[in-house]
Amino acid sequence: LKADFVFVPLYGSTVRFLDKSTGRPVDWAWTFGDGNTSTLNSPTNTFPGPGSYTVFLTVKDASGNSDTTSKTVTLLTPVAGFTANPVSGPALLPVIFIDQSTNNPTSWKWEYNKTVGGTWTLFSTSKNSTFNFPGGSYDIRLTSNNTVGGDTITKLNYITAFPLPVANFTANPITGVRPLTVTFTDSTTNNPNLWNWSFGDGNYSNAQNPVYQYTASGTYSVTLIASNIAGSNSMTRTNYITVTAVPINHTITASAVGGGTITPSGAVTVSHGGSKTFTITPNAGNHIVSVLVDSVPQALGDYTFTNVISDHTIAASFAANAPETLYYNGFNTSGSWSDNWNPSNAGRWAATCGGGNPPCTLRNNAASVQINNKGSMYRTISTSGYSSITVSYYMGVYSITGSQNIQAQWRPDTSSSWTTLRTIMNGGAQDDGNLHYYSDVLPATANNKANFQLRFILSSDTGTSDYGYVDDVTVIGTHL
Repeated sequence: LKADFVFVPLYGSTVRFLDKSTGRPVDWAWTFGDGNTSTLNSPTNTFPGPGSYTVFLTVKDASGNSDTTSKTVTLLTPVAGFTANPVSGPALLPVIFIDQSTNNPTSWKWEYNKTVGGTWTLFSTSKNSTFNFPGGSYDIRLTSNNTVGGDTITKLNYITAFPLPVANFTANPITGVRPLTVTFTDSTTNNPNLWNWSFGDGNYSNAQNPVYQYTASGTYSVTLIASNIAGSNSMTRTNYITVTAVPINHTITASAVGGGTITPSGAVTVSHGGSKTFTITPNAGNHIVSVLVDSVPQALGDYTFTNVISDHTIAASFAANAPETLYYNGFNTSGSWSDNWNPSNAGRWAATCGGGNPPCTLRNNAASVQINNKGSMYRTISTSGYSSITVSYYMGVYSITGSQNIQAQWRPDTSSSWTTLRTIMNGGAQDDGNLHYYSDVLPATANNKANFQLRFILSSDTGTSDYGYVDDVTVIGTHL
């Protein structure tokens, strides 16, 4: 009787054991080195993970004879590794990848990534691979697997494929009288290191940013050939440079007085028979008063000289716009507060005169808005087309208690927060039962708004003896 066996990995860490004992055994006792046992002829065992396990097989025959043998089962995951050649070169770079993973991998996954934190792209599942890389720098990742497990290795910025240059350039000036000195500025991308300029008149340069002088009148096409490690690329600007003979020039003197500008200004040179447009622009809150060309009044706006054959003058004057009333309410009749004012707690709001508590004698017997109990009212007012917004109003309180107050507030639109302009507190200097006049210049955020809002709000207790007063609400602005 002679004990013997072989084993075959199935999947993962599962192994099939096959009895090869001679002498007709009738009994089998397996111990797998991981605490598991079996009495089958050819059992299957799943090991807990990678490692080396000593497996024993004891066999017996019908006469009671026995024999024992052992073998070591080693389960290893791959250790990923690779090399590549070449790792840099011109774009569409063909690279050969050689797998150097150990521990007998059976599958491979090759991936590249071009951006930090970007998406990995699969390019091969072969053991060894070839791939052509467009221009850029690439991270390479290899994942090697076998039936036990897998391993991944990443090499950052491992492959660099240099893209072709993209030739580009500008020049300044591109027109002028002879001799014309032109500065050419290279703006080629992808790291050029060689330049070849053709200036269109039979002359050349290898400088990156050459300065060249044209001495003859004419129109010239310019070509730049730029090169780098990957190759070359060219760009031609056709009829790019225009050189003319010395012209006869005239001067137009332009000036502006007051709140505005004339563009261009000062002594402006115009070629004989040429044209020139002057743009006349008032500053915000100003308007054009006059435009004089050679002391002769013209239309209030831009002016164009045509077929200039002599010197000229142009002068523009400006003046500030006058403020305009955008809204007014004197609350002179009962209920006039409802002139598109939106109240909360509407039943507590009324315009009273000649009665009430106290009677409406706070200011020249004019009606005021009486606010009984806690509440507020606001109105939407358009300031579109206007700046320098100023709000004036009369406001007062009577018989408020505790920490109660009345406030004037504003906001530039319906989605913004309210900003407080004025507050009259209980016990404050203005808590005297009289209406007090206020005028507030608002910041620029109130300018040119379609839904500017003004609000008066009384913070009151639950009693009925708290009164707030608002009168003569005025909003003015200066036209833009």
